Amino acid sequence: MSMSPFTKLAVSELCALCSGPLKACKQSMVCLTLQASLADDQSELKQAAYASELMRQGAEAGANGVSVVGLRNATGEYNCFLNVIIQCLWHCHDFRRQVMKWEPAAYEDNAVVTALIGLFKAFAEREKSHAASQAVDPTQLRVALGNLEGDKFKVGQMGDAAEVLGALYEKLAVVAAKAGNPTLLNDNFGLHVQENVHCQECGKDTHQHSYVQYFYNVMSTSISFQGMLFPGHPLGQTLKDIENQSQKSCDTDKGGCNVLHSVQHILLSTPPRVFTMQLAWQSNNESANEIRQAMDGMTQELDLGDVYLHVPQHKHIYHIRSMVCYYGQHYLAFVLMPDNVWFMFDDASMQRVGDWASVIGKCAAGRTQASVLFFEQK
Repeated sequence: MSMSPFTKLAVSELCALCSGPLKACKQSMVCLTLQASLADDQSELKQAAYASELMRQGAEAGANGVSVVGLRNATGEYNCFLNVIIQCLWHCHDFRRQVMKWEPAAYEDNAVVTALIGLFKAFAEREKSHAASQAVDPTQLRVALGNLEGDKFKVGQMGDAAEVLGALYEKLAVVAAKAGNPTLLNDNFGLHVQENVHCQECGKDTHQHSYVQYFYNVMSTSISFQGMLFPGHPLGQTLKDIENQSQKSCDTDKGGCNVLHSVQHILLSTPPRVFTMQLAWQSNNESANEIRQAMDGMTQELDLGDVYLHVPQHKHIYHIRSMVCYYGQHYLAFVLMPDNVWFMFDDASMQRVGDWASVIGKCAAGRTQASVLFFEQK
């Protein structure tokens, strides 16, 4: 419920964004009351307060030596699912440097990649000039995606962040081959995995197949359960323990003995620069406690040698760099900046959050669910 800006409370007790009581505004920069009011044509005063706060946040970030850039999402555009992916890809430093080196001749006939590189260039210009208050407009990319076959990313409609990431990868792969860098996606995000059931009883290897994936998928409930059993357990070992719970019998059709064994996961490729984990939830309306339990079960660091066979331990260490989150029908991005401080990006707005514990607390308080997490190799 919004309140009139003329409610008799001290200015220090009012939220600068929604004019409601500060104590009742648990979201601060992601104020649910504000979002409702922005849809109202009569909310000009609140929109002015919001814009003023964005400028203050951007100026403060620049003064602290941190360059942060937001993305536009005007009422009715529903760009948030795209904006969070752009933010996370921009902060995959090796990936963006490689893409921005491409000659225009390699991508100028690909509307999606042309628009993405255009956004990256705009980000670079804003960061260089510390013009954080000037949000970048993603319309060109939104339109290019909307023109793809199917109706997944129709302009003016909400979409899924993970699906738009997959669509971007498809278009980038085409241009990468043309640019003479066909292994771009695999080098940065790909996991070439072989599954195998090795029987300790008869010695046979069955259920063998291989695939390339760009997301490591895991259930939030599985991480929560393992976190409660083994508090502080390394994330890589947690994922391995979850995988070991999936068993298959030694295939009798291949001359096996039908004894149950865990499925082995062998990494055939060089470990990528970025390990991407997709977290699946039971619902889109999890409780604060369920969100906290899942995030408490995830340490910031991951040893890929704990997850896959044929990867030496302690040699490929990854750290959470950014993550896509959502609450209800709205997406947010959290990014770890170079000064080891987490920032939250809510379209055009940016807010300094603090350390990882503060991120967990903010997600739990706002019932914000992590969806796609990007771990960069140290």
